[in-house]
Amino acid sequence: MSVLDTLSGVSDEFKELESARIKADVINSYIYYPMYANTYTGPDAQKLFAEVWQKHSESLAEEMRERFGEITNAKYLDVATVRDVLKHHQDTVLHSLWFEGVQIPEQISDFYEVVAYSSRLKGHISEELARDAMTFVSTVKYEPFASELKYSIKKATKLFAGEPAIDIEMTDIEGNPRKLSDFKGRLIYVDLWATWCGPCLKEAPLFEALAKRYEGKDIVFVPIGTDTKRKSGGTFSPSIRRSCHSIIPPMPSCIRTGPLISSHVSSSSTRISGSSMPMHPDHRKRLS
Repeated sequence: MSVLDTLSGVSDEFKELESARIKADVINSYIYYPMYANTYTGPDAQKLFAEVWQKHSESLAEEMRERFGEITNAKYLDVATVRDVLKHHQDTVLHSLWFEGVQIPEQISDFYEVVAYSSRLKGHISEELARDAMTFVSTVKYEPFASELKYSIKKATKLFAGEPAIDIEMTDIEGNPRKLSDFKGRLIYVDLWATWCGPCLKEAPLFEALAKRYEGKDIVFVPIGTDTKRKSGGTFSPSIRRSCHSIIPPMPSCIRTGPLISSHVSSSSTRISGSSMPMHPDHRKRLS
């Protein structure tokens, strides 16, 4: 730290943040020290580590409370190592040992709650989770954190059944730009495939047969290639190419997409029926 204080040509803010980083790195070393031991082997390894970790945590309690107290400033959240070590205040066991008497600013608590919700929203999204996140975000006082979580909620809920589909932009095999909205007002069956995917190529004739089965009905079958190079769309077997081309030209050039949803399509918006899913009974009734 004494060397840091003598540096010239850097701002006081840099020195303060770098000091926080160094202190956080020391804490990080204490946290992970027991994990580097090579003695945790055999059938009782997990139990042995738990015992060692408990003793280690208790032996450092007083020192860790002092060290954490030096970095619990919201402006230090810009430092990655500080964020990494402060997350341990959420651990119920460590909180009672290392954070007793340490004041955690509300802004820091909000930060980790926002991170937790954003992470969950990237996984299996449900209406209950979205409601919980919306309720929580209304309590977040620091606007940048609230805005970030609102964005995560908005992005995640776009995949809810009944919501207008994301208007994916693609390029077909002839090089023409296409959008999902080009098929607005119709049921859309999306099949994601790639030229390097053996099962995808084997599935192509079945996909064509399904399309022919519903030919003339209010449904469009869209095979979307996930290859990232344009030339990939033209290198696969001619029979497979004809199979896909006879439905909707394969669109190999530009997209990678997440889970698709299954819902109905109204005349005023485009919604999607996900690939590799059984057709919804309401859809079957509509097309019969």
